[in-house]
Amino acid sequence: MANNKTDEMLPSTQKAIIQAASPPGSLQLCLDRPVPNPSPRQVLVKIAAVALNPCDWKMPARVPCPGASDGSDFSGAVVQVGEHVTAWKIGDRVAGAMHGSNPIDMSSGAFTEYIVTDTDLLWKVPDFVSWEEAAAVGWAVVGSVLIALFRALNLSGSPEEPTQKPEYILLYGGSTASGTLATQLLKFQLPLTMALRSGYKVVTTCSPANFELLESLGAEKCFDYNSPTCGQEIRAYTKNSLQYAFDIITEAKSIAHCYAAIGRGGGKYVGFDVLPTKLIESLRKTVKAGWVLGLEMTLLQWGVDWFPRIGNLIAARKLKSHPVRVMEGGLDAVIDGLGDMREKRVSGQKMVYLTLVIKGPSHIILEVDRPVPKVGNHEVLIKVLYVSLNQCDAKSSDLSPVTGATPGCCFAGEIASLGSGSTENRFSIGDKVRNPHFPSSNFFASADDESYRQVCATVFGNNPDNLNGGAFAQFVAVDADFVLKIPSGMSLQVASTFPLGLATLGLALYHHMNLALPVPNPTSARIKDDSFVLVYGGSTATGRLAIQLVRMSGMTPITTCSPHNFALMRSLGAAEVFDYNTTTCASNIRTYTNNSLKFVLDCICDTRSIRICHNTLSPTGGKIVGLEYYNPKAIPRMNKNIETSWIILWTIFGKKVSWKKPYQRDTQPNDYEFGKRWFKVVQKLLDENAFENPEFEEKEGGLRGVIQGIDCLRKGKSTGVKLVYRM
Repeated sequence: MANNKTDEMLPSTQKAIIQAASPPGSLQLCLDRPVPNPSPRQVLVKIAAVALNPCDWKMPARVPCPGASDGSDFSGAVVQVGEHVTAWKIGDRVAGAMHGSNPIDMSSGAFTEYIVTDTDLLWKVPDFVSWEEAAAVGWAVVGSVLIALFRALNLSGSPEEPTQKPEYILLYGGSTASGTLATQLLKFQLPLTMALRSGYKVVTTCSPANFELLESLGAEKCFDYNSPTCGQEIRAYTKNSLQYAFDIITEAKSIAHCYAAIGRGGGKYVGFDVLPTKLIESLRKTVKAGWVLGLEMTLLQWGVDWFPRIGNLIAARKLKSHPVRVMEGGLDAVIDGLGDMREKRVSGQKMVYLTLVIKGPSHIILEVDRPVPKVGNHEVLIKVLYVSLNQCDAKSSDLSPVTGATPGCCFAGEIASLGSGSTENRFSIGDKVRNPHFPSSNFFASADDESYRQVCATVFGNNPDNLNGGAFAQFVAVDADFVLKIPSGMSLQVASTFPLGLATLGLALYHHMNLALPVPNPTSARIKDDSFVLVYGGSTATGRLAIQLVRMSGMTPITTCSPHNFALMRSLGAAEVFDYNTTTCASNIRTYTNNSLKFVLDCICDTRSIRICHNTLSPTGGKIVGLEYYNPKAIPRMNKNIETSWIILWTIFGKKVSWKKPYQRDTQPNDYEFGKRWFKVVQKLLDENAFENPEFEEKEGGLRGVIQGIDCLRKGKSTGVKLVYRM
């Protein structure tokens, strides 16, 4: 009996893919499979993603067992623990594998919503690894690879204890998930001083399109398996010395190539499937042949010991998952995906399906085949880890929707690759290696410099001229001048809330109002009549930042908000706070400032705010800058001495804004040049910890949850609190 439960009520039944009664070996989706209960030494895991392996379609076909659950590799979160479990707790991110199509345990299969598993058959998933990537590592693949390399072939080296005599090993089928992981285990693509490696020289086979991928992972040489002389070419390259062949494909052609590649003295051959007896008996007797079944790992203490070792390698960023192809449709579409795999319509990618039940409208569907953005010369490709929501995410899609564009503008993540001109001393830390997910670009893989790897930025989402430019995606390309390093001690969640507001306020306060640039920890100054700056809407996220920046610029911030936020506004540095709901708000501000107010920042920009802001200014005039469309018709008798403008942030990136009028803007070169200078100022302020951390609420659901969050913004349900989502 479990001694812990999640806050959520666990369902009694769930979806699961099981073997059908007819025809034998076929699969079907069951809608009422019981949710299992963990034993005292087990945990219950809520599945977030599953990965597909050849065994997931081969086992049902070869070992029909009607009613048995299918599926092996998974990732998810622990939601219930047995009473004797101490190694795991509720909420832990984990990955592992199940023995799918198991006649002894009919419920043992990963293609479901909840599974129970032994605690020593899991590895911990680091925060920087996505559910999809974790499932792609899983364990069925890794387990089979480890048995093949270090048991069946009995290789002497290991990642922790490299062989002292490097030898060649052939990995036939290198672009498969097993092949990419085996390549890394045998020879990691890291500098010699940093690498854990088993010490073997890897030669492999794949299609020419995947040569660069395999070489980036550490393969010494790749050969085209379609060449009729593939085996002879490998034998010539290895100078007749090859003794080890690991055949991940295991069909007649691959077996023939492997045997032809092994040197004159013979060696060992290991396949990934049952070997055809007659064919093996007809080949060279000096080659000892065998085959492996990855599920043996669960029966061997030697195998169990590898679970934390693999987790540690991944946490140290020394082992990466196979490139994933995220598929839409969840469990409902897995059966079709297995058909694609069986018909060999998948190459060089691991198919991953999201199955996490997300809170949100049922009609929301993510697009899953959008290409990773190309990185320009002066750009940085960033893997998005957290996004924060902003009013513009709701407003822009309502006021100027762009069909096919990715929305989203504020995020935090880690460097994935760099354009050739994007370093300029800002991004020069770490050792360059090739990124297996992006083999045409450079990747900084140093695990010792988190401040370099982790960054935050704002981008122009919902952009008609760059459909892939939004932040609500797994990867986004950003102009390097607008990328901020996250300081030590600042979380990714907090960092994701800053860039948009700081970029917007830079343009408003320092480019349009021409205030003095801010400095951290300013000394207190006597309040002077000409030093006031009104921040209308101080309790908004942007307003809170504005109050702090105005104070850092040596000016006196005053603000408006509802009374329950007065204390917060004063704690941020506001000299005085006014209730915008009172009919005397404007006159109260005029009295307090002795009719000297020259600068107003309007964070609200509705008819009432426009009128109040106009009526607070000195009779001699001043400046009002709005953060949204500012309709001058809202003020019948505008003081001609008042300069009124409103900004649209996206001009800061040096490109035109092709939205509908009145949001359309031509290219503004001056805004772009200012933006580059301003982001250097912002970096210094962040490094000095100059800002109070914003209030935020971390929400569940990833990209699907973002849709619900935008709807909350549209309905005004999250005033004053930033919504943050982990991708």
